[in-house]
Amino acid sequence: LSGEAVFPAQLHDVTTAIKWVQSDGGAEYELDAERLALWGESAGGHLAALAGLQPDSGVRAVVVWYGPSDLLTLPQPDGVALSREAGLLGGAVTALPDLARAASPVHAVHSAAPPFLLAHGLADQAVPSSQSVAFADALNAAGARVSLQLVDGADHLWRGLSDFNIV
Repeated sequence: LSGEAVFPAQLHDVTTAIKWVQSDGGAEYELDAERLALWGESAGGHLAALAGLQPDSGVRAVVVWYGPSDLLTLPQPDGVALSREAGLLGGAVTALPDLARAASPVHAVHSAAPPFLLAHGLADQAVPSSQSVAFADALNAAGARVSLQLVDGADHLWRGLSDFNIV
């Protein structure tokens, strides 16, 4: 996460893991590199989305649960010296808008993107559901396949749900 290194180190870790699966390392575990899908929630979903949108990633599908998609539009909490996003970027989002844009999946969308399944709770207090709505809109506008599932009453990490059958 953001406490160990600044962006794009996290994305490099994920793309290195993908390349490993696509190499002999994946064969060692009988993984089918031709059918690689990524799934993540919150920060993991953010990274899965960015990795899946990399040119020639080989990723066939991406599932993102309540992940941030546009760091530039995330509300920054008052009175917090270092937000999660600032920790990721190595400084305030407002001071590093180009890096924030590069770290935002919504700005990496293209027509050859793999299919995406986005799920987000409408009561999410950590990452507003508008992040997934905007991401779905961008994917649709680019002509990519996307399904958006908004979950009534669900907060971040699906808190507030009694049934986890959301997709």
